[in-house]
Amino acid sequence: MPKPKLLIVGAFPAESKAIYGGIAKSCKILLESSIANRFDIDTLDSSQISNPPPKLFIRSVMAVRRLFILMYRLIFNRIDVVLIFSSDGASAIEKGVMVWMCHLFKRPALIFPRAGNLISQTSRSPLMLKLIRFLYGHSTVFLCQGVKWKGYAINQLGLDKSKVKVVNNWTATEKQIEIGKNRKSELNNTSKLIFVGWLEKYKGVFELLYACNNLHNKGIRFHLTFVGSGNAEKAAKHFVKEHNLKKCIVFFGWANSQAVDSILEKSDIFVLPSWAEGFPNAMIEAMAAGLATVVTSVGVILDYVKDGEHAIIVPPYDVAALESALTKIILDTELRKSIASNGHQLAIDSFSVEENTKRLGDIIGMAMR
Repeated sequence: MPKPKLLIVGAFPAESKAIYGGIAKSCKILLESSIANRFDIDTLDSSQISNPPPKLFIRSVMAVRRLFILMYRLIFNRIDVVLIFSSDGASAIEKGVMVWMCHLFKRPALIFPRAGNLISQTSRSPLMLKLIRFLYGHSTVFLCQGVKWKGYAINQLGLDKSKVKVVNNWTATEKQIEIGKNRKSELNNTSKLIFVGWLEKYKGVFELLYACNNLHNKGIRFHLTFVGSGNAEKAAKHFVKEHNLKKCIVFFGWANSQAVDSILEKSDIFVLPSWAEGFPNAMIEAMAAGLATVVTSVGVILDYVKDGEHAIIVPPYDVAALESALTKIILDTELRKSIASNGHQLAIDSFSVEENTKRLGDIIGMAMR
């Protein structure tokens, strides 16, 4: 019996393109999981074509092109079911139109929003809320990463409870879990911090820089590696130079999965002081690798992570709170060990690849009935 044909709309950039992000990582791991044994998988790449993103006109042309590609595949490729990953803003609208098209062609569609900012956008704009409610209302299943998203789908978008399914993040790889298991508790004079993600203001880059400058002025020893790139990189490097922080803060640039794992293995503390998130892959990967984590109370993080147990959680935008958290986790060795151990176990219990991709596969199968 032939396997059902599953079309996944997500981030599938060519290896030659330096395109990074949470959806790209999730899609890559998904294709490498056992879900490929259950479905005949086709992909439609919706990632941006460059970093930084092209202008609005080019993005609009690319979006229209993708809609025509989807229509062609729905007509001629005998697609049985469609899984659609979406972000916020224009991406959310484009993917909503895709859901609506699947409905017109009588194909089950599962929409999986991944950007926490979409909730904020629809709360600020009644028009955006109406549009997303209409488009996403045509989905067969609304997938979400936590309780907050589930409540949003039911209460704000008005979706029936039976259509809303929670699927945990699946980016805690076996390699990272193994790094965490083999991690040795060594006392170093200098704690090694790591930030992984876009270097943008909304990722809390400058709050982190100001907090680290204060730590440096107090004589607290640390070394911070920024892994990633973005629009704030130039200003961040200028800040480091201006405040004589070159010896304790470095910029690695973007790194592939193997390089990130290598850096995680050599680091002690992961920090991500974002203003908004869905549920950050980078945090899960760091926990899996046995790092103690410091993150902000955004997205669905609080649905899974307990402050003081799995991580130290601080408010976004708050330099003083971030500085205090970093001071505590750098100087208190026992606290750092405890948080790292608990976070590692949380990653194993809740965010492993096979357990969560199997659940996703089961939900996709049910959507076809």
